[in-house]
Amino acid sequence: MRHALLTAAGALAALTGPAFAQSFSGEDVQNFIVVMEEMETLSERYPDEDLSEDLGIEPGDMNAMISESGEMTIFSRIADSLDGSTDAQQAARSAILENGFDSLPDWGETSDAIMMAYIATEMDPDDMAGMDQVTPEMMAMMPPSARAQMEAVMRMMDAIKSVPQDDIDTLRPYRGQLEDALDQ
Repeated sequence: MRHALLTAAGALAALTGPAFAQSFSGEDVQNFIVVMEEMETLSERYPDEDLSEDLGIEPGDMNAMISESGEMTIFSRIADSLDGSTDAQQAARSAILENGFDSLPDWGETSDAIMMAYIATEMDPDDMAGMDQVTPEMMAMMPPSARAQMEAVMRMMDAIKSVPQDDIDTLRPYRGQLEDALDQ
């Protein structure tokens, strides 16, 4: 009986493991921080090159920064844009690949997950509960552009609520370092 239970538990873990798997490690967070610090120096070393220029994202355009499911995609978009055609892009690629990431998509996906966990640590539960109060009638009264932004914010709030607790716990010890790197 015990053997059958262990076998069933193992099979269940094998089938469901990826759904509950941690998105990143503490080492990934440390590597992300180093890359962000190096990216900051790129703007100083290459003042005529803007790595975000080709992303097609206007400041405050939430729809361009998140997926339809509400997951952050900004770092994945940055990774996709680093084709190496400029000196700054080549330096960014090197910073990513020399600091623990296997590929640009690996860095993009991991960085997006790290930022989702960071946002989850920053969100006040009362603010998130307030988003649940927005009714379809309220949405209908908004101008179309404001409605699109609010829909994106609401999708992101739903995604933030589902950030794995393991990710939040992994990020927590590095939060101060991450804030310092993001504030540069």
